[in-house]
Amino acid sequence: MAVKSPLAASLSMALEAQSLESAVRQRAREARKSERATGSAASAEPRPLAAKERQAGSHNPVTQGTQAGTVNVPVEHGEITAPGKTVASGKAADPVKATQEGTPRGALPALTGRVFLMLQGPQSKFFPELAATLISCGAKVIKLHFCGGDVLLWGRGVRGVKSLSYHGKAALFPAFIGDLYAREGVTDLVLYSDWRPLHQDAILIARDRGIHVWVFEEGYLRAGFVTLERDGVNGRSSLPSTRDTVLKEATDLPPFTPAPECGETIKAKVRYAIWHHVGNTLLWPVFRHYHTHRSMNIFCELMGILPRYLLRKRRKLRSAITLSRFLRNDGRCWFYPLQLSTDSQVQLYSPYIRQEEAITCVLSSFARCADRGDRLLIKDHPLDNGLTPYRTFIDSAARALGIEGRVSFVEDGNLRAILAKVRGVILINSTVGLTALLEGKPVFCLGKAIYAMEGLAATGKSEALDRFWSEGKGPERQVLSAFLKVLRSRALVEGSFYAPAAMERVARGAVARFSAVQGAIAAYAGEKVRHTVSTVKEVSA
Repeated sequence: MAVKSPLAASLSMALEAQSLESAVRQRAREARKSERATGSAASAEPRPLAAKERQAGSHNPVTQGTQAGTVNVPVEHGEITAPGKTVASGKAADPVKATQEGTPRGALPALTGRVFLMLQGPQSKFFPELAATLISCGAKVIKLHFCGGDVLLWGRGVRGVKSLSYHGKAALFPAFIGDLYAREGVTDLVLYSDWRPLHQDAILIARDRGIHVWVFEEGYLRAGFVTLERDGVNGRSSLPSTRDTVLKEATDLPPFTPAPECGETIKAKVRYAIWHHVGNTLLWPVFRHYHTHRSMNIFCELMGILPRYLLRKRRKLRSAITLSRFLRNDGRCWFYPLQLSTDSQVQLYSPYIRQEEAITCVLSSFARCADRGDRLLIKDHPLDNGLTPYRTFIDSAARALGIEGRVSFVEDGNLRAILAKVRGVILINSTVGLTALLEGKPVFCLGKAIYAMEGLAATGKSEALDRFWSEGKGPERQVLSAFLKVLRSRALVEGSFYAPAAMERVARGAVARFSAVQGAIAAYAGEKVRHTVSTVKEVSA
């Protein structure tokens, strides 16, 4: 009888645990389907099978080549419509509106002839869900794994999807991905986050080949949305960046509609992150050349995460006391939310390398130009690893600038309650800025952000920040309304990456957006053929 190695045994146990989790999720889906079926006869219409219902059974994707709530929006009356509207039977659907709302259940578009290559996805079960939805639309799907975490979250795979793994060095990856594009006839590249080193190489080569690039990211609006853009997100986004272009593009777009709640929690994100790191650890011998995009590995981060977790009740109580005192203050208050020290948006799209630089810049300007009765609240990111002693640094800098009694630091607190109290918000380029704009607050961006433009958020050098404390203005309602329309149409998809039903909504919304470029692909293919024929004629002549 063959004896399994410790690595194989551990991986087998992990996959069995995932299978159990998948069974529980499938039962929950069947229960929801049964509830919908009792509502009306129309709801009994067959729907495409969910990802786990289309799984292929047992196969090992490690071996290369194996087959396998509601946002309060300050806009004019009539600009916001209720979510969940459907197109009446017999009427043609508006393609822009269809992209916004996803596709009606059971009415997924055909993607025959499209070949989707999926690289790293979010740390969740979303990419298997998306792959299964694409397969049901007639597309060909290939999944490329870079590390053990990718393998473990992919699980036992999806029927009809070819699973490959890249085990080589990063320096050899461009040639590998170029050959893969040509061999498989890839038409679309799908990935999460566009700044990871291997993703950057894949994107640049894909653009050279005329391959459509689709980038997922956490939602610009976190209340029930995720982000999906062509070519890039955040600092690489193709969204209009000026007041006039936003107003012009929004002219013919449907009104912004809030998304339904997804029920996602921090716990779900943490659970999937643990699975990812477990996979990386168990399968390190198989993917020994893989290097994470993060500045430090998980074992280093645990040195800060574990003490934070053990002291979480004490930290929460201390923050509650500090925040209560801050909210009772009668003077003007300002808010500065920190981002993660490993956040690529800080490192790539701001003038700062470290968070401490930005903190010093803000405190210095506050000391010089804010009224002496003003107070500033600095809040840590909820997923910070605790390795940077922000409280100590902020207290030290405040003493040096003579404002130690006017600056408070908290690690926890209700964002809505804070925004309701403060006069304005200063940040680098966090999505909190967009949430603050929705509350009508003046916002100053220290870095590059999609909402940093005239009519929305102020930005600029230190001189502009000095003026912001006395001259900061809230967003123009007309510009904010137009920006939300454009954002909903081109960048947002309803759902989340972490709740089963919400993942399904994202997959359907993404497919609707993918289908909108079908004609563009055909046009590009025709142009390539014409160019090839022309080249052959010139050579023959």
